Amino acid sequence: MNPSEPLNEDRHEQFVAYLDGELDEASTRNLEATLAVDESARNEVAALARTWELLDELPHVDVSSDFTEKTLSSVRLETITQPEEQKNSSNDWRKWLVGTVLVLGTVSCFLAGLFVVQGMTDPKTDVLLQNLPVIENLETYEDIGDAEFLRRLQEMKEFQNAVETQPE
Repeated sequence: MNPSEPLNEDRHEQFVAYLDGELDEASTRNLEATLAVDESARNEVAALARTWELLDELPHVDVSSDFTEKTLSSVRLETITQPEEQKNSSNDWRKWLVGTVLVLGTVSCFLAGLFVVQGMTDPKTDVLLQNLPVIENLETYEDIGDAEFLRRLQEMKEFQNAVETQPE
């Protein structure tokens, strides 16, 4: 760690806990080993220690227990109510925004696809699709010849009986 580098938050918390005597024995040994070889870490710990000393030199102000009690209750109340209200309003707004974007994106994609498909189809293709059943049976219709054959076929009694008894 260079002296010009900012101290990261975890390391800072570790130094504060060390100065307050809150580290366990293994962590204290590890930190002291680091301090023995890292001059910038030593400088940071020394700066924190000087800050604690300066804080001790500030005049001590006595406050009533009533002040402490009111302050702590207002902090508790604020931490209980405010984050929930902020969380609910920001989440509702985000959910609405995400839902709107998804719906608009889906509709846009659908319309774009529709226009692309319509632009790609040929009007001749539509006529062919409408006449598909005729086209599929074209060979059969050519064998029949003309409408006179169908009229004669309709007049035949055997053909009419065969059509009537044929299951649908």
